[in-house]
Amino acid sequence: MGHQYLHFSSSSDIIDPMVCNEVITTPNGSVRIKSHYLGKFWGRNNQNLILADSDDSTSSSSSNNNNSSSSSVLTRIFIGRSEKGRNQKQKQENNSPESDMLFWPTKVGNDVVALRNLGNGKLCKILSSANGKINCLSADVSTISTEVHLEVDETVTSRKIYNVNFHLRDARIYNRSILTFATEDAINRTQEPKTVDVKLSYSESKTRAWNSSISLKLLGVKTTIQSTVPLIIVEGKIELSGEFSGDYQWGQTESLTTDKENLYKFSVPPMTMVRVNLIATKASCDIPFSYEQLDTTTLTDRQQITETIDDGIYTGSNYFDFKYETEQENCNDNMNCGKSDVFCFHKCV
Repeated sequence: MGHQYLHFSSSSDIIDPMVCNEVITTPNGSVRIKSHYLGKFWGRNNQNLILADSDDSTSSSSSNNNNSSSSSVLTRIFIGRSEKGRNQKQKQENNSPESDMLFWPTKVGNDVVALRNLGNGKLCKILSSANGKINCLSADVSTISTEVHLEVDETVTSRKIYNVNFHLRDARIYNRSILTFATEDAINRTQEPKTVDVKLSYSESKTRAWNSSISLKLLGVKTTIQSTVPLIIVEGKIELSGEFSGDYQWGQTESLTTDKENLYKFSVPPMTMVRVNLIATKASCDIPFSYEQLDTTTLTDRQQITETIDDGIYTGSNYFDFKYETEQENCNDNMNCGKSDVFCFHKCV
C-alpha cells in the first residue's frame, strides 16, 4: 500500500465512507483522528504532510481514561483550551513520540475548526501541490487565518439528548440585580382608612441554553432534548422545575416571556397616598451536567451510536424572590384625584 495522503475533493459526498473520520479525545484535551475507511490514525511525516497511516497502541487506553467516549466521525471535534493552557500542554506533548498524531482543535465558527499538530506546533492547511500530491493536508502555518479553516460536516442525521443529570453542587450564580417590575398608586382622600385591591401587570422573562464545554455539535443536525429545567429560587438556591422535551438547536439561547397580573390588597390610611412597588431579583446561572447522546448516522456499519458525555453546561436566567414594597405620602390639596373617586390608581410602568 502506498502513502495514505489526505486528499480534499469538492466532489466527495458525506455518505462516502472514505471521507469519514473518527475523533478520540485524550485526557488532556488533545485529539487523535482516525480514518474510518483505512482504520489508521492521522500523523505528520517529516515533510509536515498529514497522512492516515499510523497505528496507535495508546489510543484505547487514552480514551478509556477520558470522560468523553470516542466519537463516530470527524464531527465530534473538541474545542481547544485557552492559548495559555494549550501552550503548556503542547510543551509536554512535543516530547512524546506520539505527538505527531495529536492535534489541538480550535473552534472558529459554527462548523469550522482549525487543527494544530502537536508534533511541530503548526496549524494544518490544504496544500495545493506537494511532491506531485494535490490538495493534501500540511501542518506548516503558525497563526490562525482563513487558510487553516476546515469545514466540518456530520454524518449524524438526528441526535437525541436525554438522561440529563445536573451537578447542582457545582452551579455558579452571578449577575444578581434587583429590579422594579410594576408600580401602582392608591390615594385615600377620606378621613377613614380604606382597604384596596391593586392589580399590578408585568412581563416576566427567562432564558435557557444547553451547551457543551468540550465537544462540538454542529447546528445542522436535528436535535431533540429531554431535560428538567433549573430555576434560581429564594435565597439563591437552584431547583429543577418542570421539564422540556422537544426540538432544540444545541447551544442556542431560548427566551421565554410570560405576561402576568398580581392582585395586592392593602390598607391606605386617611388622607394618604400609598405607592406599591413589585420588585424581584434577577440572576444568571451556569450548571454543569452529564447526559446520554444517541446519534443516528449515515454510516452503514454503525447506524446508531450511544454515548455518555460529561461536558454539558446549562446557562439560564430568571427572576425570583418577588416581594412588595410600599411608600406613603400625605395628601394635600394639590393632589388631583378626581371629583367623584375616593381612590385614584396610577399605572406607572
